[in-house]
Amino acid sequence: MQRVEFEASQSQLEIVDKLNQGLRDQNHDQAFANDMLELIARAVGVPVEPSEIGKELASIRKEKEEAANNKERAEFYFLEQIIKLLSRADAARDYEEVKNQYFERVQ
Repeated sequence: MQRVEFEASQSQLEIVDKLNQGLRDQNHDQAFANDMLELIARAVGVPVEPSEIGKELASIRKEKEEAANNKERAEFYFLEQIIKLLSRADAARDYEEVKNQYFERVQ
């Protein structure tokens, strides 16, 4: 049991390290966002589907609001950057959003 918990926490630390490195390097491209989104989804056991990803992003937004309310500026700023990055991922967009963006560009 302890080994499983250690592996989970190790996985989470690796994800946070990769996020931090990407943010420091200002790596905000869509491929990086997709990779990070997939890593996070696997780590928390969420399928990489737009509806599920949307729920997770909503959860992160709620955490960001809680951090703001508790005046935890570093956490607030970090979560804000994560939300901006992950929102660029393909899987974070639902079909309607993609369709609307397409039609806006075509017109």
